Amino acid sequence: MPKSNQNKAQMNANYEILAKKNKKLFEMNRRCLFSDVGCTSKPINSHLIQKAAILKIADKTNHVYSFFSPSFNEFNRIYSDAVYLPKKISASKASTFKGFCNIHDAELFGCIEKEEIKPTPKQLHALHLRAMARLYCNHEGLSKAIDNLLCYKYLNELNIKTQLLDLADERKCRDRSRQRIIKEKKALVSTTESSISKMQSYIFLRLKEVPNIMCSAKFVPTFNFNGDILTINDIPKVSQFWCVTISSDIKGGYVILQWNEEDELIKQVVSSFCESHFEINKLLAMCMLFSNFIFQINWWDTLKKDEQEIIMHFAMNSYFKRKLNDLDVPRKMYKHFLSKKIRLVNWTIIDKQTNSQKW
Repeated sequence: MPKSNQNKAQMNANYEILAKKNKKLFEMNRRCLFSDVGCTSKPINSHLIQKAAILKIADKTNHVYSFFSPSFNEFNRIYSDAVYLPKKISASKASTFKGFCNIHDAELFGCIEKEEIKPTPKQLHALHLRAMARLYCNHEGLSKAIDNLLCYKYLNELNIKTQLLDLADERKCRDRSRQRIIKEKKALVSTTESSISKMQSYIFLRLKEVPNIMCSAKFVPTFNFNGDILTINDIPKVSQFWCVTISSDIKGGYVILQWNEEDELIKQVVSSFCESHFEINKLLAMCMLFSNFIFQINWWDTLKKDEQEIIMHFAMNSYFKRKLNDLDVPRKMYKHFLSKKIRLVNWTIIDKQTNSQKW
């Protein structure tokens, strides 16, 4: 075998080992998130979206689709062909993460898994806590993965100094946000009994049908539902987190938006959603850009090829941001989606509730 091919084979082997190691880092949380208040039990595979809801949209073999962590070969295809296909995952494993022990998982989330969503302060706190827990675990896992990449002994033939410098900068940014995430996580854990959290403002939409796309996410939107950059006095600013849950309960489907009423930028986002007459397709597009989601296999199969392609690009927008060195990629993708006037779903809203005085 020529030396160049030997080097390429060795590089690929090293990268594959590294990818497998990094994937395991996301599953290495060994403590219940209530260890801050004395819990010593090991975490189980908690569902971000309750299993009963997932089963409602699963196929006959109890599987759904998701864009979950790509394998080494899938990473190669993303970077060579810009293709990222969804994969089947069983309802028992879909949206799981090691966050809470068996006791805390049952105690904390029974109010949203076994009861109708009203929503009560306790239910709002539980939805926020669950999304926060997943954000925290993902953040910790990705930080460890970046450390693994930075400390790995690469082949001398690889010219990746620029990539490693970029990773080092990303690690510094994550260090700055880590303390904020930890602080919010501890605050939510400590206020479980009182059900007090900063995200007490909400809009609740009751759906006629069970949604065939589901998510439970806490993320920072960087633009509103018209695709406009968020500003204060015409100066671009970064908002705080908000929570979006799309799921179903014992009554049927629902959507909940939760936010901090004191955040003027988030209120711009909420206002633009209300002005759109609660256009669910706009909300779905934003969630697909900034969070993980699961969806019905039959729904995906009925989409047109260009619609599937847009969703695939949403799921891999981080790749395009790095490839193009453009942090505004998600907003540009969103504007493109709006220009196409695509309707991913035709859900019917049968009831609306809010505790915000403005809407």
